[in-house]
Amino acid sequence: MAILVQLRSGHAQLNKHLHRIKCSQTNICPACRREPETVHHFLFRCKAYDNLRRLVQRKHEHNARSAKFLLVNPDAFSMLFRYINGTKRFMNVTGPMKVPQEDNRKRARRRR
Repeated sequence: MAILVQLRSGHAQLNKHLHRIKCSQTNICPACRREPETVHHFLFRCKAYDNLRRLVQRKHEHNARSAKFLLVNPDAFSMLFRYINGTKRFMNVTGPMKVPQEDNRKRARRRR
């Protein structure tokens, strides 16, 4: 869950932050190579992750466009962690993240 704190604070192992603390030669996103790799770019803009992002959007609809929802709401953590794992962006730092299981009661309520 440390990754959530890092993403919330903007101190994640993304090139914008790494470049600021002189741990990366560039602030540009290594996946799309188009713009600085900020938390916002990683979660919402990077073209390299569009397909993964669509899965999150299918599940959480308009809430998937809110950093506050994705990074604070426990209902979003399962899809967020799947997205993060799918990007492989933090594999060398965290390894694969354990995806929290959705509460069975919540799933049952959604089916009704």
